[in-house]
Amino acid sequence: MTFKKRFLRILYSFAGVACLFMVVVYGYIAGRNRTVETYNLLEQNAMVVSNSFASIIDTSNSAINLVISEPSILTAIRNLSSGKTARLTETEKYYSDEYTLLRERINLYFLYKYCYRVLFYNWSGDVIASNYSTGNNLNVGVDINDVDGVEDLAAGEIVVLPMHDDQWNVRNKQQVISVVKRLAGNNMGYFEVQWLESDVEKLMLPSDNEYQIRVFAESGDVVYSSDETQINDFDLIVDSGKKKGVIRTGNTLLAYVNQDGYYTVISTELSFWETIVFPILPALFLLIVVFLGISIIFANVGAAALGRPISTLQKAITKTDYDNLLRQTIDDDEKADLQKVSEIENTYKIFESMVERLDESKKTAEKMSFLQLRAQLDLMQAQVNPHFIYNVLNIISAKGLMADDESICDMCDNLSKILRYSTNVKEKEATIHEEMEYLHEYLMLLKARYESRLEYHIEVDDKIEDEIIPKLALQQIVENAVIHGFSDTAEVMRIEIQGKQRNTGWEIDIRDNGKGIEQDSLAVMKQRINELKIQLDEGKENVEFEIGGMGIYNTFSRLYLLYRENLVFKIRSDDTGTVVKIGIERRG
Repeated sequence: MTFKKRFLRILYSFAGVACLFMVVVYGYIAGRNRTVETYNLLEQNAMVVSNSFASIIDTSNSAINLVISEPSILTAIRNLSSGKTARLTETEKYYSDEYTLLRERINLYFLYKYCYRVLFYNWSGDVIASNYSTGNNLNVGVDINDVDGVEDLAAGEIVVLPMHDDQWNVRNKQQVISVVKRLAGNNMGYFEVQWLESDVEKLMLPSDNEYQIRVFAESGDVVYSSDETQINDFDLIVDSGKKKGVIRTGNTLLAYVNQDGYYTVISTELSFWETIVFPILPALFLLIVVFLGISIIFANVGAAALGRPISTLQKAITKTDYDNLLRQTIDDDEKADLQKVSEIENTYKIFESMVERLDESKKTAEKMSFLQLRAQLDLMQAQVNPHFIYNVLNIISAKGLMADDESICDMCDNLSKILRYSTNVKEKEATIHEEMEYLHEYLMLLKARYESRLEYHIEVDDKIEDEIIPKLALQQIVENAVIHGFSDTAEVMRIEIQGKQRNTGWEIDIRDNGKGIEQDSLAVMKQRINELKIQLDEGKENVEFEIGGMGIYNTFSRLYLLYRENLVFKIRSDDTGTVVKIGIERRG
């Protein structure tokens, strides 16, 4: 899978999770707000309905007060209550002064406009109603005892009669709500203001017909209900102990207001989907589309922006050639793409550094191979066929045995080991342990030659025996000490070789008691060593060495190519002898 596809998959997954999270959060917040709005709206509608019901009572009371505001009306009512018309027929009553005065008063336009009917009746059997020109349609035979709620009504008190059939109408039994007020005084009678069910619904029902409305008296009796559903709301409201509020019971939401001794209750079904989810779906869908659209655009732009540097890095790595490691593989514009992402730019720099080190290692290996070959050639100049030399050494050793001279056999054995070690061109380096064994064989040969004139001592710390060193490096230094340090002298030659471990590496000292190196020659030697170091650092391949005898310069070059800046190579010389110190000091 490509980086772009993987990056897009991750971003799309993240966008999906983020979108889901956003939907949940938005849905929760919007749903909560929607619920709060529903609560507030229901409570507001409850207050509106309560005020509407209160207006029915207030309007009815105002209508009654308007009728009795004239003194003549009160006089007529008193006359009727005294039984003045008791012996009159219904027709005579209708045309009596008291009936005429009251009928004209209760048929005022104001009363006719707002109320369905206004009635006056008393215990004497007098009944006067508005909206009728004759008494033919008025049921004057209604017993006042059949009117619920008026018998125990105190003087001046008002009661609302629940929705009921209009018993005062002979022909059409309309559903009405009645507001009844008992007049103050002895048998003064009652005024009843009737409201049609349709008029009540217009006043009380909100435009949203999903609401159910109920009005309770303080006794718990239902005064008005917009439907036939029997829900015991009253107990819940009374238990709350508040004048108004909102109560949730199951999926039903109730808002109530206690005003003028009546509880107005408005309720609705709180459907999660219809009330909360469906109203916010358009906004939620738009939010999802916008968010996913922005996420997709961002993901593709981001993938393209990040993909270019990675493709450039891939191109740089793919086009790198081992034969020409330092060849430029990308142009400046592509490098500018890499710099846009610091991590990728740093990766490319690390890759460049690795290529440079690889190129340096390749050149070092080539130089080491060249120097090793030169060293082998120097040792093998006199050797045309090593097998021939081994055969000759075996013949000499056999002659020594025949002559009963074991020293000849030992010398041949030592020389054979030296030749076998030095002519092994497969291994360019050796351990210090192997180099010391070879050096021991070499010094034994020199001992056989110089006998008592040569003394040597080798002491090497076991901890450094596994360290790597170029083959024949120590032998060349010992050979130079014997050849140059003790020329033209008959003193005893002492060679001391000591190897030990240091805190950050190791070192080997090769010490002799020869005549030393002249200071001018020593200065020239050190200068030449510094020049060789510069040439090797610059990568020059045509460094010239002294082929004959290998030379100290060849030894330094091989050591430097192996150890680089970690190499310790020091020469100290005076008239008491020379000390050559080689080793490594690891830095960092």
